[in-house]
Amino acid sequence: MSDQPESSKKGKKRAKNNNLGAAAATIQQGNENICISDEGSNSPRPSHTNVEASQQSFAPIDDAEKQRKKRGKNKLHLIPLSGCGRLEVEFNERGQPVGENSAKYASHLGSLAREHVPIIIRDWRLVDPQTRDDLWTLVQQKFFVDECHKALTLRMMGCYWRQFKSEVTSQILTAAKRNGFKRRLSLIKPANIKSDREWDAFVRYRLSPQFQDQSSKFRTMRKRQTLLHTMSRKGYARLQHEMRKKNPMVSRADVWTKGHLKKNDEPHNDAIADTLKKMEEYTKSATAESGNDSIRGDAVAHVLGPERGGRVRGLGFGSTLTRVDAQLQSNVKVKQLELQLQKQDEEMKKQGDQMKNILLQFEEMKAMLLGQSKQCLNRGSTTYDDMIQSLANTPQSQQDSGINAATNRENGRGSGQQGSGTHSGIHGAANHENVRNSGHQDSGTHGAASLENARCKILNWCSFDIEEIVAYGKIASTDPYVKVHHVPLGLDCWKVWVD
Repeated sequence: MSDQPESSKKGKKRAKNNNLGAAAATIQQGNENICISDEGSNSPRPSHTNVEASQQSFAPIDDAEKQRKKRGKNKLHLIPLSGCGRLEVEFNERGQPVGENSAKYASHLGSLAREHVPIIIRDWRLVDPQTRDDLWTLVQQKFFVDECHKALTLRMMGCYWRQFKSEVTSQILTAAKRNGFKRRLSLIKPANIKSDREWDAFVRYRLSPQFQDQSSKFRTMRKRQTLLHTMSRKGYARLQHEMRKKNPMVSRADVWTKGHLKKNDEPHNDAIADTLKKMEEYTKSATAESGNDSIRGDAVAHVLGPERGGRVRGLGFGSTLTRVDAQLQSNVKVKQLELQLQKQDEEMKKQGDQMKNILLQFEEMKAMLLGQSKQCLNRGSTTYDDMIQSLANTPQSQQDSGINAATNRENGRGSGQQGSGTHSGIHGAANHENVRNSGHQDSGTHGAASLENARCKILNWCSFDIEEIVAYGKIASTDPYVKVHHVPLGLDCWKVWVD
């Protein structure tokens, strides 16, 4: 069967593809003869250049060497000068930023450190105080942060500044192994470094054998670490804050365990799996007294060993052993003070109830006295003796008097002592009728004042049918304003000396 001739449409398409392929081959051949020189200009490739070697230097990266996509560096936005745009930052008991705006806070600190502190400074501790104050002012322009958090905030900036310095150093080492070194350095150079001489000195130091030996030493130490966390940039402090929302009694061992597990709750490697198994066994076998509410005796300290100075495992950046111990002691003291305040509140409530009862009794007595006074006025009592006579005849006064005293003039004087009328019978309450019945006919003419220094019999106030004499005495005073034990007698009460 003979081949059929192709249509005109397919022929045009084929010719178009052939032209595009020829153009691409021409462009590729021209690009092979052009290279980027150290000065940064495009120049033809020399004829003696080894094409195979250049292809190896620019060979594509293998799949194993490909890195995952990163989010990149944070950019500084417009800093709000008014209070309406500032953000609230929550801090935990150790002064670490946690909560909703903690990630924005950390990103902002890193941006400030990169843009305002040049990496040509040898050490963060050599940053001048004026620059530190300026950085703190910029932080407060965007966030509501108290002055007590300044020290930890500047320490966080120092940490982010060192990380950025390490990233620039890695870029310098990578650029030194490729062509176009000077052009690459000009692209790597941070904008806050104005002096080319200082930048060249920084690059020379990073490429020096002394720095290479030191860097190799720390890279070897980093490779020996097997207990790698899986928290990314969250950190222990924010992780603990999230776990406390579900369980307020979360421990340091729980936070450390969660920070070394994947999303599917599996260990990152075998070393972490063995460590977590030992922690679990120790937690089951340990008693409440062995930990003693201290990080020195918990599962992390038992399995991983004692803490080193300057940091505490499982608590995040900024935690030190001394601060944590002081915090635990202060928590115990706070609990003791809270218990004392609770007891004092209970006692105050009891005293308040007692005061209310006393006030009620006072109001009742006040109402009773006012009622009796009104009765005396309604009966036409115009003198003080008449008011006493009226109040003394009331059943209430006879019940509350405590002692019924009957007077009787007798020869001789008796000696006695003064005391409480209810218990010892020393002062008693007597009405004018009882005085008259005791044979004092002149008491009506002279009034209550004539009863003073008169002999009297003190009767048993609980016996109503038979007059039982309890003691003999002498009336010392019938004045209601006379005090007995610093308390006025009041109406219907007499002061009596007991023989």
